[in-house]
Amino acid sequence: MKYFFLIISSLLLTISLQAQNVYTVSNNVRIPAQFTDLQEAIDQAPAGSMIYVHPSSVSYGDVTIAKNLKLLGGGYIGTDEFFGEKTQIGSVTVSETTSDVTIANNYIERLFSKSVSGDTDQQFGKLTIEFNYIGIIEFTALDATAYAIEADIRNNIINRISLETPSVLGKSAIYNIENNVIGYATGLQTQATALINNLFYPSNESVPALVNISDAAIINNIFFAQNANTNNDIGLANVTNCVITNNLCVGTRDIFSSGSDETNSYVDNINQQDPQFTTVSYRADLYEWVTTSNFTLKSTSPALTAGQQGDALGIMGGNYPYNPRGRYMMPYIQSISIDKPVVESDKQIRVTIKAGYPGEEQQ
Repeated sequence: MKYFFLIISSLLLTISLQAQNVYTVSNNVRIPAQFTDLQEAIDQAPAGSMIYVHPSSVSYGDVTIAKNLKLLGGGYIGTDEFFGEKTQIGSVTVSETTSDVTIANNYIERLFSKSVSGDTDQQFGKLTIEFNYIGIIEFTALDATAYAIEADIRNNIINRISLETPSVLGKSAIYNIENNVIGYATGLQTQATALINNLFYPSNESVPALVNISDAAIINNIFFAQNANTNNDIGLANVTNCVITNNLCVGTRDIFSSGSDETNSYVDNINQQDPQFTTVSYRADLYEWVTTSNFTLKSTSPALTAGQQGDALGIMGGNYPYNPRGRYMMPYIQSISIDKPVVESDKQIRVTIKAGYPGEEQQ
């Protein structure tokens, strides 16, 4: 009888979601959906669709996105609503044929935005990446002389952001990188890169937080080095022609200069002061460090009102204050009941399905 209920709920959910160009994917035997294979769902969904990818103990593997859509998972941290599981994806490759893609709420090993070899006019459009854990983000241009992308990267945990060929990823690319926890960033060399209200953790990767960065605005960030390591650097020796203002560092080997030097402009930065997070765990792994810490600033924190606009430094300030346990809310079936479990032959059976969002009452 339980399987009968699941079949009915899956059917009703399918009818409802298809009318809205919303599709569901699950390889979790406990959660019904329209597709079990994520790449198949992406291929079959019309452009502009929303695809919900349910949490599972099994990865959905590698996928390629070649059309405009929203790819929303159930979170990168397991929750009770989804049996403690998260939405796991191997690699996500975003094709140049897209102009508006959102990727949110997933645990992703690698995310690529890659051009095509031999194509000298790359036009990607807008890419929004938020509320994910991502091992590596790579923007790669192959033989391209004009690579245009507008990427909004916010509210993520990211081990590394990398531009593989910055010389051709040119000055037309726009990167808004805000309110993330980042191990390190490398190769960002455009005239429209903003690193704002991030929390950098150079202790994680044993490399400086910033590597080969130029022409960027570096504002309201916290650089937090926790372990004794020869590479616990901000990486200012690798930064040129940048505006560096209202940042804080602690535990790093290098510190911010005052005023301007021959390479960068420095204004109102704070050197070697504890930001006074509520609780900080001591973990080398970035994901474990973030998910076991609380980065809310204490009332006595020197970072609490030190931002450029008088707001907080780090991930709790700025335009997108970030709770690393926050996520898009994915609807899920909360209960299925049958009014009369026994009916006569050829009579109707009444089934009640209640659904809602995590933390809300049943709808």
